[in-house]
Amino acid sequence: GFGSMISKSPEYMAEFIVKALFLSNKRGIVLGGNANLSMEALTKGTSDKNLIHYARDNILFVSKISHESIFPRVACTIHHGGIGTLFASLRSACPTIITPVFLDQFDNAHVVNELKVGIGFEKQLQQITSAEVAEAIISISSNTSMNSRCREVAEVIRKEKGQSRIEEEIVCHEMISRELYRMNKRFSRLRNTS
Repeated sequence: GFGSMISKSPEYMAEFIVKALFLSNKRGIVLGGNANLSMEALTKGTSDKNLIHYARDNILFVSKISHESIFPRVACTIHHGGIGTLFASLRSACPTIITPVFLDQFDNAHVVNELKVGIGFEKQLQQITSAEVAEAIISISSNTSMNSRCREVAEVIRKEKGQSRIEEEIVCHEMISRELYRMNKRFSRLRNTS
């Protein structure tokens, strides 16, 4: 999924990802989202009959779907590397390919490479070719050690109980803030009486 992070146009992006799947000879689910990637965008963007035929037989375009429900069922994910999408792919033990657009997405691509849980491109989405993404898909598809590493990382993430930790931090912060407020009032009174 690319959310709202597209390169050039929905038509270009639909052709870009379908061509990568075609070149890798893999089926795919393309999340259209705000980028409006669809079969219609593909047919507007290309006159390549082979690509359109391949897409009709092998690619499902959906406008919305929960990452948490679909990621555990796919061989890999391809996305721009936003932290939410990255976290969902890591939590689901799914190898991921990051095609960054800007900001933290490049850092997240680096983290994916360091953790050995996928392939994070160092260059911007606008400079990546369908052939390069196809190579990444093929590489991930045949990498059993990467799949094992994804399962290890997912297990660690699931044990973290992130929401509980955030709640604890908020409660702790509120308690400290209240205590600082009380102390400040006491010191103000002491200064006023001296």
